Amino acid sequence: MPPHLFATGGYQAFVLGGAERVWLVFALGTGVVAIATALYLMRGVLAADTGTDKMREIAAAIQEGAAPSCVASSRRSRSSSFRCSCSCSSPRPRSSVLMGRWP
Repeated sequence: MPPHLFATGGYQAFVLGGAERVWLVFALGTGVVAIATALYLMRGVLAADTGTDKMREIAAAIQEGAAPSCVASSRRSRSSSFRCSCSCSSPRPRSSVLMGRWP
């Protein structure tokens, strides 16, 4: 292989050694375990009881009170992750929150 290819960013053959291969497999395995754990915990949270009638009433009041400030904040901050996190907890339809319309 001509030596000038290495300087210009051309193809460079490499071989994973024993330790590199072990760490690669370890990282991939850890990622799979983390995703499986997250799915298991998410399933448990979604299957949990939503609480008593009083708890649901309080949660609805909090969401209703927080919704206008959430829309105002999303207008100031055009961060899509902020708008998404606010629209998920909003009692209103997502499209009205994301578009900045509030009845």
